[in-house]
Amino acid sequence: MISIEDLILVPLYLFVIIGLARLIKSNNINKYPEYKYFVKGLWFKIIGVSAFISIYLFYYGGGDTLAYFRGAKALGNLLVQDFSKRIGCFV
Repeated sequence: MISIEDLILVPLYLFVIIGLARLIKSNNINKYPEYKYFVKGLWFKIIGVSAFISIYLFYYGGGDTLAYFRGAKALGNLLVQDFSKRIGCFV
């Protein structure tokens, strides 16, 4: 379920997202003092979402979202592989 690309891209995305959050915080902290909680709140949200996703992936073995993704991926592969099947799929 987790590929090598995930292990490489997730830290990169986190680095960019947290960097942008710190930039937003530094631009707004003087006008709005509550921005001192901005980066901490973002980390809390990221950790919460990661825990939720981990429970669905590893405990339940997927869920509706993963089943939808697999079905959409299969349909996409069907559309790319055979043009004659592509027309009949939408009629």
